[in-house]
Amino acid sequence: MTLTVLDNEMTKEGLTLPHSYVVQYWESGTGSLAKTETFQDRWSRIETWDLPASHVVTTANDGGLSVRTIKFSGHKLLKKP
Repeated sequence: MTLTVLDNEMTKEGLTLPHSYVVQYWESGTGSLAKTETFQDRWSRIETWDLPASHVVTTANDGGLSVRTIKFSGHKLLKKP
């Protein structure tokens, strides 16, 4: 497996959030490429929290290409009692 970070996003506090990266899976016996997955993450700032807004996974292999997306919205922080 090879993980390649394409870019990250910095928070206001200087912390790093993943933005986009690629994972390549290799056949151990032959060394040939078995599958590639590309990940794209987006973040939503709510007060002082960075919460996930979307996560997209694009997969390419011998079976073809697939894209899976999950989107998050309506984030609300719980109020302290």
